[in-house]
Amino acid sequence: MQNWADSAITVTLPSDVGEGCVGFVRGMGTFREPQQVTGELSICIGAAAEIWTKGFDKVNTPIVTCPPCLPGGQNRLYIAGPPAINTFRFTPSHVEPGGQPVLSWNVGNATSIQIVGISGNGPSLALANPVPPSGALTLAPLGGLVPVVGRYRLTASNACGTKSADAEFTMTRKPTLSITRIEAVQGIQRVDNSVRLTANRRTAVRVFVDSGMTDGFDLGFGANRVGGLTGTVYAENLTTGAAWNCGPAWPVNSQASPMPNRDLLGDSINFDVPLAACNGTVRLRAVIELPGAAGQPPLSWTTSSVTVSFTPKPTQEMLPFLITDPSSTSPAPTMADLFTSLTGPAGAHPFPENGFVLNPALNWTLGPLENLKSGIIWSLLIAKIAATFFIFPSTPVGGIRIGMVPNDPLYPWGGMALPRLGATAPSLIAVAGDPGTCTHELGHAYGLLHANSCGPAGPYGALPLTISDPGLDVARRAIVPAGTAEMMTYCRPQWPSVEHWDYIFDRIAIS
Repeated sequence: MQNWADSAITVTLPSDVGEGCVGFVRGMGTFREPQQVTGELSICIGAAAEIWTKGFDKVNTPIVTCPPCLPGGQNRLYIAGPPAINTFRFTPSHVEPGGQPVLSWNVGNATSIQIVGISGNGPSLALANPVPPSGALTLAPLGGLVPVVGRYRLTASNACGTKSADAEFTMTRKPTLSITRIEAVQGIQRVDNSVRLTANRRTAVRVFVDSGMTDGFDLGFGANRVGGLTGTVYAENLTTGAAWNCGPAWPVNSQASPMPNRDLLGDSINFDVPLAACNGTVRLRAVIELPGAAGQPPLSWTTSSVTVSFTPKPTQEMLPFLITDPSSTSPAPTMADLFTSLTGPAGAHPFPENGFVLNPALNWTLGPLENLKSGIIWSLLIAKIAATFFIFPSTPVGGIRIGMVPNDPLYPWGGMALPRLGATAPSLIAVAGDPGTCTHELGHAYGLLHANSCGPAGPYGALPLTISDPGLDVARRAIVPAGTAEMMTYCRPQWPSVEHWDYIFDRIAIS
């Protein structure tokens, strides 16, 4: 209380006081008798004091905690304390292109109201001046091919303070996702999954998703494209009933598009199939989602499945030759070089996982006249390896014979091979540590001829010059675009075509 006089009582109200009735109730004062309070107030402010002092009983204990209200609002404060923002929001808060969100507000106890944009690319608001304490404003239809986000702030003020609240709307296209195709790939695949699969071999699943958008709307990933997708692929063996989760998708910025490009790894959502699942007849079921806000359901989701079969294939026996060339300054080949070289056919040919059985290596050293800088020596060396006979060998010597020579840039060739001719063994030689050359030469050892591109020697076979479908190096998670040169050309880069894959598939293993 600031002042008490015969004609007025001046009181400073707290800043958080609200609208309501004012009066007197018992506090910690010194009045001992209710009658004394009533008498004093009656003298000052009349008969109304009798009503106000009904908050005291005979033992000075309050009967009511708030003053009663007099008829006609004689003791009511209609404006008191800071403003109260009861409502400030857009309905709906999300619209599609052409939508019209409605901004509504309701404010109490304010002498000044402002509504302004604070961020985003939303439109200006056509508001009355001054802004009324309550109202609704329907925005004009929101168009365009990019998202619109409007964030606005209402600020209400009076002599007791200021309050503010924010409201936001978004205009964006909501995708309607659908899975258009699922491909199971081990090296190369057609859209109908007609390329055969090897059991117990690394396999990838490519899930192609249509965004359902065709008007060119850009969510930040390009026209009609949707990013930020998540998904799961399940593999179920239809014979045993065993099931596997294929784990997280590859860490690629995968997107949905109405016209996915198979040559782009990011135009599919890609998963590794567990090796244990790559046997028999398997159903691959994919679930793809566009997540919503935290704690909310996905904005869109889709599911589909495909059934594929895995065919068991035997391992390929090999007899390594580690060949030292004294005329070369390059290091002599090692078993580590051989393992590196074999990663080429392991990734590009339809062998099972760990598909090579290596017999104990034989170490050869070339003589003074066997200089591999001469092309004729290469021909003589491969013929010698292929025609060597072993009488009572102490270790196994079967399978394809694979010779590693130094990786010398002065050599005229990177490799050479012969298929089985009569009693000879299928054989190849290749410079150490070169996976591509090893794959090419192993194709020759299986009986494939060159494809006539980039200058290889004849004779030529029936292989295409380029691959018709994208290849996929599953181990490296690398795409090989359609149109890449066939592995049996001399062009670079190279990858086995479908015809190449099928040829090797039908002949694994040779001895």
